[in-house]
Amino acid sequence: MTRFSVIESVRHLIGEYRSFIKSSYRLADPRLREQFEEHVNSADVLVKGPYVTLSRDFAPGQPLARILAAGLGHPGLARLHWIFGESALFTHQEASLRAVESGRNIVVKTGTGSGKTESFLLPAFSAILRMKEQGVQGTKAILLYPMNALANDQLGRLRDLIRDSGTGITFALYTGDSETVARTT
Repeated sequence: MTRFSVIESVRHLIGEYRSFIKSSYRLADPRLREQFEEHVNSADVLVKGPYVTLSRDFAPGQPLARILAAGLGHPGLARLHWIFGESALFTHQEASLRAVESGRNIVVKTGTGSGKTESFLLPAFSAILRMKEQGVQGTKAILLYPMNALANDQLGRLRDLIRDSGTGITFALYTGDSETVARTT
C-alpha cells in the first residue's frame, strides 16, 4: 500500500501544470520554444505553496435563540434563515450585536469565513425590525459594497436570509450596472 504524501502530490500537480503550460503555448520557432520550455521547467514562480495554516477555529459564542431569550436583539431575528441555523454564533458576531444594541459603533476585523456579514446584519436587521414595529417608513439601512461582484454575491445571500421569513423586510439592489432599482422581498 502506497502512503499518501502531500509533498509528492504537490510536486505531481506542479509537474502536470508545467506540462499544461508547455502544451498550451506551443511556439512555432524551435529556438523560442526551447527557451520557453526551459524557463517553464526552471521557474519557481509558477506555483506557490503548499501552505498549511495552524489557525484555530473562531471562538464560539451562544446560539441566537439563547441571546434573544436573554433580551438582546429583536425577537424577529429568529425568523430569518441564518446560515448558522441553530448553531452558536461566533463570539465576534455576538459581540457586534451586543455593542450596537448598546449604542456603540463597531469595526469587524476577522478572517475569511468567519461570518463578518452576520456581524453587521444581526444588529442592522434588529434595528430595522424595531423601526418597522414603530411604524417608521422608508429606507432604514444602506449596505455599501466596494465592488459590484460582492454586491451581486450578497444579493443571493440576502434573498435566502429574508425569503419566507414573514418579517416584512424588503431590500433593493443598485449597482452602477443597474438600469433600474430591482426591489426584492
